[in-house]
Amino acid sequence: MGTEHDRLEALDRHECLELLRHARLGRVGFTLRALPTIVPAGYCLENGTIFVRCAPESDLAASLNDAIVSFEVDHIDTSGDTGWCVVVVGRAQVLSSQMPESRLPRSGWSPFGDGAVLGISCDLVTGQRLDHDGARHEAVCSRL
Repeated sequence: MGTEHDRLEALDRHECLELLRHARLGRVGFTLRALPTIVPAGYCLENGTIFVRCAPESDLAASLNDAIVSFEVDHIDTSGDTGWCVVVVGRAQVLSSQMPESRLPRSGWSPFGDGAVLGISCDLVTGQRLDHDGARHEAVCSRL
């Protein structure tokens, strides 16, 4: 439960990208058949682009190619009521050979399958950190 000593702090783009670089599981938000959809996905971030495994011939890949999507990553400590959240909005592109699949982490949270890569540009990047009693969490990335 929050108190008046909790502080919701906006993170700048650099801090957000650092947090994204160290996490491995996020959520892709997109529209599928006119309905909002969110799915967990293993990913990596390189050169300002988020990469997720993708089956190139799937209906899902076809609906995401050239679509504006959101991508969210967080780390929440419910016992200490602290954490952070980063949200990216960008254009998704199905890529066939721009990044070797072997560099993407293997995860059971890869709903898109194998065979190609979905790239999400980091056009709009926002983030927040909740500190309890004003304490800064300087080493969030080192704990991931």
